[in-house]
Amino acid sequence: MKINLESLATEARNQNTMNLDQMSPLEIVTVMNEEDSHIAQAVRPHLKTVALIAQWAGECVRNGGRIIYMGAALAIRRKAKRLQNDRLTSVISGAVPAGILGVGEPLIYGVTLPMGRPFITAGLGAGFGGAFIMAMQVAATTWGPSGILGCFVMTAGPNRGIKSILFYLMGLIISIAAAYIITDLLVTDEQVLNA
Repeated sequence: MKINLESLATEARNQNTMNLDQMSPLEIVTVMNEEDSHIAQAVRPHLKTVALIAQWAGECVRNGGRIIYMGAALAIRRKAKRLQNDRLTSVISGAVPAGILGVGEPLIYGVTLPMGRPFITAGLGAGFGGAFIMAMQVAATTWGPSGILGCFVMTAGPNRGIKSILFYLMGLIISIAAAYIITDLLVTDEQVLNA
């Protein structure tokens, strides 16, 4: 499943900015400022929802929660390699080292989000690991790194120290394994071939 970006309102052409290449720098920043002024008006009716989401996300991160794209990407890579989709295999292979270190953007924007379904399956897999981490009461001492490097700040919960770090690492493994399995089951060979 590929996402048709042309159907999204956020990807539509804006008539007010169609001739940016013909504007002076002052005209460009003026039109950008005018367009930005619409954001506050659009968000205002949804402030309670935004606040709830921010609160929930903060609680998840404070309790060691992370979103893992490694499992989904590895499942896709296995299929891509088998199907000889060399471009996709190469993209994933190049992004995995960053993913291990907790930098998910190359896997998100290069693999899972453009394909659509793997973006969802990665989040579902992360839910299993996050649930385990929260059940074990793993908590971070600071806002900081994720992935394997995140283990060094996961010492604030009641388990403290090595036990907390081990629970965090187990949660990462659960997230990766669950995302791998869910992605492998729900993403077809055809979707990988066409990615």
